[in-house]
Amino acid sequence: MNYFIKAFLLSIIFFIKLFSVNAQSNFVDGFYINQKGDTVHSKVKYYSNINSYRFCEILTKDGKTTTYFPNEIKGYGYKNDASYSSNAIDSLFLKNIIKGEISLYEKQNVYYISTKDTVYQIKNSSELEERNGKTYITNKNVWKGQLYYLARNNAQLNELIDQLYFRKKDLKKFVIQLNKDIDANYTNLDIQSKLDKFDWGLRVGQQFNQLTKTTKNNYPLINDLYRSQSQTISIFAVYNVPEFSKSLSFNAEVLLSKIKYTGSRIDSSSRPINQYETNFNYFQVSTPIYLSYRLNQNKLFINVIAGANTQININDEYTTKRTTIVGEYEQESTEQSFIPYNFQPGILIGFSIGLQLKAVEIGIDTRYIRFSKLNKELNLFVNQQHINSGFYIKF
Repeated sequence: MNYFIKAFLLSIIFFIKLFSVNAQSNFVDGFYINQKGDTVHSKVKYYSNINSYRFCEILTKDGKTTTYFPNEIKGYGYKNDASYSSNAIDSLFLKNIIKGEISLYEKQNVYYISTKDTVYQIKNSSELEERNGKTYITNKNVWKGQLYYLARNNAQLNELIDQLYFRKKDLKKFVIQLNKDIDANYTNLDIQSKLDKFDWGLRVGQQFNQLTKTTKNNYPLINDLYRSQSQTISIFAVYNVPEFSKSLSFNAEVLLSKIKYTGSRIDSSSRPINQYETNFNYFQVSTPIYLSYRLNQNKLFINVIAGANTQININDEYTTKRTTIVGEYEQESTEQSFIPYNFQPGILIGFSIGLQLKAVEIGIDTRYIRFSKLNKELNLFVNQQHINSGFYIKF
């Protein structure tokens, strides 16, 4: 088996072992509020999907799991993260945004404003309209009508509503102003985590390179197999989408590596005998674009990554040399250079393990990268494979 594939399979086994050690991965520090109103601190299962609105799972001290539904407890939450309440709608947990005499809750881009005696569902809606033989999508600002009703002809609030868009930060602004107008206390429970913005980081790594000739054309100047090692350094940017999933992020990276392949072989079957030498020496700039999915929400966590990659070779030296040997003497030496094939697409898959600290995230990762073409003019196809293991820090 290709030693590259062996190395990658060993990496997979390593991360699976780590994941099994962290078997209770999705239980994090948190709390729940029982029917008496008492806050009980416990380990709470972390959900970033629709399940967080349906039920709450608690890990007891003896390792057993207890499930609570909205009609059984008043709410639950995670330490330094989101919290949920069931006092607005009995059948659902709603995410707390603003808690006060007038409160704001959220469930998957649908909002609820709760007063002493009424809960208003605030959601955006649209309809299809036919105009001049074409179909258009028109937004219906019914939600603004609800806000005008809550404003009770308050000129200042009405002016504020005119400027609002259907988004969380605007609805927060409105509910906060409602509480201020009646001199009511309120608490902002909307946790603004690092996931609400772009992150960036640096990465250094050790790369194992392999180039295998697969072309069917008879091109004897290139060896069948080359292997080398190189160091890499990269800078990357991360865009998180917490509204969709706290586990998923989009990543773009610029990675620089110095790659060198050298080889020599003698074709003793030819007459006269030919000796072939190759020297590939270049800087490679790769631009990986990939998705990263976080498997668990503990401080120690595991990511899987998959995406695409393109590469550009700069300051390159691609030369081949053929020497004809007659007896013990070199009779003729011919050197040839060619231009490598840039901007070719490739695949990228991998795993990482990270540790979330207060200000930064650190981790190690292993990636498998593959390209398919070396030279366009010669139609020379190869498997360019890289196993890249590195250390990263994300700010």
